[in-house]
Amino acid sequence: RSRTTRHYRNGKLDGSYRVESTRDGKPYITIEGQYTDGEKSGRWKQYNATDDTTHEWDE
Repeated sequence: RSRTTRHYRNGKLDGSYRVESTRDGKPYITIEGQYTDGEKSGRWKQYNATDDTTHEWDE
């Protein structure tokens, strides 16, 4: 199961973006980033709670 928070401007993704996937009611993957005018932008981060790792990259 997953929950996504996203924002739109003029019908395009714009602003903060977050998706949290859960297993047995607990988060196991979280992805956070930013969209600008429908395109990924800036710093993105993926956190894996199963093995406690974080991966970050720039778009």
